[in-house]
Amino acid sequence: MSNLTIHSLLHHFLSKVDILRKIVFMQIKQFRRFLLKKQSSLKIIIMSIAVCGIVSLIGVVVSSAWSFFFQDDSSSILSTPTSIAVTLVTPLTNVVFAAPPTDTPTQTPTATLSPTSSSTPTITPTPTPSTTPTPLPPPPNRAYLEPMRHEYQSLNNCGPVAVAAAASFFGKTINQLDVELVIKGRPGDKNVSPSELVDYFPSIGLESVYRLNGNILIIKHLVANDIPVIVHQWLERNDELVGHYRVVRGYDSEQGILYTNDSYDGPRLVIGEEDFDAWWRPFQRGYIPVYRQEQTRQVRQILGNNWQVTANYQHFLAQSFAETQTIGDGYAFYNLGEGYFFLHDDELALKAYERSLTFPMHDLFWWYHFNHLYVLNEADEHQQILDITTPILEVTGSIEEIHLQRGYAYLGLSDVDMANLEFQHAVESNPSFTDAIIALETLP
Repeated sequence: MSNLTIHSLLHHFLSKVDILRKIVFMQIKQFRRFLLKKQSSLKIIIMSIAVCGIVSLIGVVVSSAWSFFFQDDSSSILSTPTSIAVTLVTPLTNVVFAAPPTDTPTQTPTATLSPTSSSTPTITPTPTPSTTPTPLPPPPNRAYLEPMRHEYQSLNNCGPVAVAAAASFFGKTINQLDVELVIKGRPGDKNVSPSELVDYFPSIGLESVYRLNGNILIIKHLVANDIPVIVHQWLERNDELVGHYRVVRGYDSEQGILYTNDSYDGPRLVIGEEDFDAWWRPFQRGYIPVYRQEQTRQVRQILGNNWQVTANYQHFLAQSFAETQTIGDGYAFYNLGEGYFFLHDDELALKAYERSLTFPMHDLFWWYHFNHLYVLNEADEHQQILDITTPILEVTGSIEEIHLQRGYAYLGLSDVDMANLEFQHAVESNPSFTDAIIALETLP
């Protein structure tokens, strides 16, 4: 067995163990907090704390093994026009977000609150700078990937089609049904997360990673090196916007366009660079390069510091802050909240999420974004979660991630029966939804 094969197997195994650790720890943490609030028996509390300690120890072992084998933190990132009024807690009218340092960050920022001359608190992330990677030579003026299979999607199936299309460039003969049966809990599942797409590729002998804060130059470099890229964007359909996956297969820099394999609009959809970025930004400019194992070095070189997950989050945080100053809309502030959330600063994440809700946002945005609900639960704003998600579910019918956080909200409000019902709805929406399955099993 080659060193590359061993490396890939260890990479995949340790990634899976670490994901499981994170899932279990999240569930136990929330359940333990509920037990403590309910003043349950001392024995149960001690047992739950002990389990959290064991899970944390597993995390330390996994992290140590990861550092020993790979010397970086390159695991994957783990995650309609009907008027819906969404309001989070008290709008932030007295908080100013201060700019992060311009140096390239690689560590979690420490937030400091300092009064301005008007006594307005200033939130200042202070990351540690690092060296700048060697710039890549410019990509060629144009590139186009072929052959690549195209398939028109069935309802809510753009994710499976995108996976099949990208894989077809490498000679894989799969279709949307093959992928759907694996990554979707049931045919009616409306939302497939980027991590679910990434998790599928090793089963067909390909590699992929999910990163935030992409840009068109990175996309061009990847495509020019025979690497198709799945992106998460808006789709304009019948005068409405819906979340959508498409595969970037080419570009022409002189014309300022990108070519995409689109499950809704055809195998060669042309998108101008400006429109491409506008549709991309509300989804944190997330991108998934798909590649063979032997192309890993090329992908790492193209991504540079963004290959490392923590550095990628820091770049994303800095870019998001910059856009709160230049664009200043709800998506910019929501992305700022995402940056803080991914860097485990729930307090600052909540402040940024709150600010984002003072702006008009497209209603379907809330079909695809859920981290603010997790943060609200951590802040004990349980009723607020129920208030803002009820009108969303009245339109969508069911979204498993929303049901999960509503379940935890009901636990926080000491309503175990309703929590059980919400967790059941989550599992019914997606029978493979591990988080909801664990939540049901840990109910008192």
